[in-house]
Amino acid sequence: MNRWLVVVALAFCAYAVVALGDFKVLLATTHGDDGPVVYADYAAHPDRYQQDILAVYAPVQLRATAQNWLPVVLRPVLSPEHFAWLMAFLQIALLGPAAWLLAHNLSSDRWVAWIFPLWLASTFAWEWNLANYDTILNLPYPAQLGFALVLLAFGLALGEKPWPALAVLAVVALFHPVLTLLSGMVLGLTWWRQKRLAAGPVLGLAVVLALAVGPALLLAASVKQLGRPEMLQGMRVNQHVSPWNFPQVFWPRCWTILGFVTLYALAWKDQSQPGRHLGAATLVVVALFGTSQLVGGWLGIPFLLKLIGLRSTQLFVLFGLPAVLAYLGGRLEGTTRERWAAVTLLLLLGLFRRGFFWGPLLVLVAERRGWHGLAKTTAVGWSASLIALVGGGLLVDPVLFRAALWLMPGLVPTRPVLLLMVLVALAWLVASLPRQARPLTLVLVGVLALYSALELGQKSHSPKAVALYQAQTWSAANTPETAMFVEFAGTWRNWAHRPTVNPRASVWYLYSGDARLRAFDDAYLKFYGLESAFVSDSQWALYLKQMRAFYTLDEAGVRALVGQFGGDYLVHDKTIGPPRLSFPVAYENQAYVIYRVDSPGP
Repeated sequence: MNRWLVVVALAFCAYAVVALGDFKVLLATTHGDDGPVVYADYAAHPDRYQQDILAVYAPVQLRATAQNWLPVVLRPVLSPEHFAWLMAFLQIALLGPAAWLLAHNLSSDRWVAWIFPLWLASTFAWEWNLANYDTILNLPYPAQLGFALVLLAFGLALGEKPWPALAVLAVVALFHPVLTLLSGMVLGLTWWRQKRLAAGPVLGLAVVLALAVGPALLLAASVKQLGRPEMLQGMRVNQHVSPWNFPQVFWPRCWTILGFVTLYALAWKDQSQPGRHLGAATLVVVALFGTSQLVGGWLGIPFLLKLIGLRSTQLFVLFGLPAVLAYLGGRLEGTTRERWAAVTLLLLLGLFRRGFFWGPLLVLVAERRGWHGLAKTTAVGWSASLIALVGGGLLVDPVLFRAALWLMPGLVPTRPVLLLMVLVALAWLVASLPRQARPLTLVLVGVLALYSALELGQKSHSPKAVALYQAQTWSAANTPETAMFVEFAGTWRNWAHRPTVNPRASVWYLYSGDARLRAFDDAYLKFYGLESAFVSDSQWALYLKQMRAFYTLDEAGVRALVGQFGGDYLVHDKTIGPPRLSFPVAYENQAYVIYRVDSPGP
């Protein structure tokens, strides 16, 4: 085994430990309680959840992914909570060696093999896709583990180890069937481009694809499906299925992908032959499946929409990054302006979830075309304008900061603006040191990766997250096992282990098509008087309207809610600012108050 691969693996194990922080607190914040702990608890105590919507969707979700059924199988030897930690640990720890191996087999430049995993660890590149998927790096998430394993599978395949690659893809099939379908198609097309269509590996790939698609189709056939109009209505308000209906997040991602495609086009000629084969295969899959989702939205075909083919753009970014990084690494040995543009892109893109820096990109295009005057003017003007406008926004007037957005269209800041200014200055410093540019950039990206790990781990020390964990554990220790909690956000069951009413339209039926789940959503919307909003509003706007309606309920409204849907305890998030109610307070901390409410039953 390559000793450097071992070094990368150990480094990412350390990264994972830091990023997971106080994991029990992170686990309490699992979005929608959609994780292995809740499903394992349902499997162990189904009677506890009979009045919970979980009783409807859990039997399907338990069979949908190994993340949900594996902790049930392993429960005699490994608690679901420890399994959840192991899942989150592996999806981070595997990322480093998998990315290193892929870059090692795509480029002869060792610098690329090192910066690729570090750059993935320091940026939001996972969010560079047109299906509006965000990063969930330090909580159990089948897709995140799947992407790490896909990188590993392609690293093995490009290293001429087809059978280990297929074995890894078979594991991906157990966790994320659609990702297996997309990556399996890319692998098959890559082999075809390489003229390596040996009967054994091709048959093995067919088996892997059948393993991914077959159970998913059988699972869908096991429940009573909603009709096409009802499915399309729910799909319209889902940001992944119909991302174009959410322009505030979709268009910044379009800028991101457009910028990345431009960089990839610049890097195309410098790629190795395996890189070109992989790139061409990925582009074919993106064109095929991305178009299928667009056609599904245009013609109203639920099956095509459910595939969420635009997620293939995420594979394009991950597979194309080694070529882009190799190209930028080459520019670090070019002119001062090329070095500045490369360093700026490598450092600054890690500060933003979405969007792109067109100034440095224009410099690279101008230098390639021989337009040196334009390159010089753009580099100096863009840097000076950005520092002046951002600095002026911090010190003088926020309007100046908003004016800076024309320099960085679509960018969504996520980290301190002061850090942006520091890195702009560092980019010029590194660009002035031609011999040290590559190692210095590698070190700076490594520092940003460490910063990202600390930032992820710090989430577990958030006062609100700690308060949520404390409220859940209090509920588990001080209430009957069948006590029903009314909690709006849907982050409650992991440590409370109690049945819950989440009084909002969650659109769970999109994944299984189960008509019973739509009945829950319709009942909640009718209770709030928001049936028409479901037809006209986006998912986020609908969520905000429901939250506003829930948190403005008075005592009579709460009694009506629990009278219709059940509930023994009401959980209020105090940071949202709900009115104080006259019900007896069972528990209270700095962020949450739990009321004991009268419940005539569901």
